[in-house]
Amino acid sequence: HLVAMRGDRSEITRSLNAPAFVPPPAADETEGESHFRTRDGFRELIHCTPRQDVLIVGAGIADLNDTLKSLAAFLVGIGGGVVGLGLVGGWWLASRAIRPLVEIGATAERIAEGDLTQRIDTHEAKSELGRLATLLNRTFERLHNTFEQQAQFTADASHELRTPISVIIAQTELALMRDRSPKEYREALESCHRSGEQMKSVVNSLLELAHMDAGNLDLHLEVVDLAEVIQDAVRFVEPLAEQRQDTVSADLETVHAKIDDLKIQQVVTNLLTNAIKHNPDGCTVQVSLTVEDAHAVIRVFDDGTGIPAEILPRVFERFVRADNRIGEIVWQKMGLTQATGTFAA
Repeated sequence: HLVAMRGDRSEITRSLNAPAFVPPPAADETEGESHFRTRDGFRELIHCTPRQDVLIVGAGIADLNDTLKSLAAFLVGIGGGVVGLGLVGGWWLASRAIRPLVEIGATAERIAEGDLTQRIDTHEAKSELGRLATLLNRTFERLHNTFEQQAQFTADASHELRTPISVIIAQTELALMRDRSPKEYREALESCHRSGEQMKSVVNSLLELAHMDAGNLDLHLEVVDLAEVIQDAVRFVEPLAEQRQDTVSADLETVHAKIDDLKIQQVVTNLLTNAIKHNPDGCTVQVSLTVEDAHAVIRVFDDGTGIPAEILPRVFERFVRADNRIGEIVWQKMGLTQATGTFAA
């Protein structure tokens, strides 16, 4: 709309769409050339001429206000929806992120209750939590294996000690049933002594294994001639070989190595003793010492029945026994009938 007024604010002319009443401008609205004002749903421009005449040009803003209100309501709705979706999505993502932690905690709780076979589902192995679950599964597996080994070790040790203890109890009970001759008492005592020596050997082996597991095995390393150490082991088993009409031969190079000579001699003695005791009489046992790629290589082999194929994967497990085809064999941590031992020269 358009309204023109004189200096005394009487109307000169107006447009046909002008409102019935258009208030004249206030005093502060006539200072300068142009001013804007908003009133009753109109936005008006007030322009003053040098003669103080006033020209008022305006337009209705009701539709614009309605549009702005609708837009504001729309934006508020959109914002509320975004916030709601953000909350729902955040809750879903958080619950999904926490789910593996909950599963890890539940699995750990079941393991703590005694079920060592429980494992964490690692279907999300590429995520950080998936890698953590894989690491924990390996830890649980080692823990499970450790407990199984301890249980098996206890059972095997009990089995090893049960026989000599049973012999001692049987011999003493038999000797005490009635009076016996000095010879019979002596035989009973000798049998108990042998069983006691066997128990002592088993206990010493168990103590040594415990020290090795704890990392407390003391090694007295010094440079010695490895051939002399092996020759001492051969001389030690020669009486046993003669009893069984076995032949023990040695092909040894001169090798100086920094080793614990008593431990190496024990290993070689165990190998030779097993080769002699657990093969038919008249067996040939050979031991060799060579240098290969800056390593001293000790080989012990025989022409006997050998180790059954089903036992081979387990020869380094403690107290593993072969079947009756080659008799009873007690394998200690570093003992076997046919093997190659490598030591840094």
